[in-house]
Amino acid sequence: MANPAINSMIGTIKSSIVQRVKIEANKNKAQSGVVRGGSVVVGNKSYAATPVVDFYYTDGDTVWVIPDESSGRAIIVGN
Repeated sequence: MANPAINSMIGTIKSSIVQRVKIEANKNKAQSGVVRGGSVVVGNKSYAATPVVDFYYTDGDTVWVIPDESSGRAIIVGN
C-alpha cells in the first residue's frame, strides 16, 4: 500500500524537476537585445519589454530577453 508521505515527496520532487527543466529551457531561448525607450530591439524586431528582476538599465544598454512572438512582448531576464 502506498505511503501518502512518500507520494507527497515524490510529487514535490517531480514538480521541482519540471520547474528546473523549464528554467533551463528558457535560458536557452534568451537573446541579446538593446533597450530603446520602453522597448527592446532584438535583431530587426522591437518588443515591448518587462523586467522580471529589479536592475538598472537605460536606453542603449544591452540586455538579455526572452521574446514572445505571439504577444509581441519580451521579458528582460538580465543585463
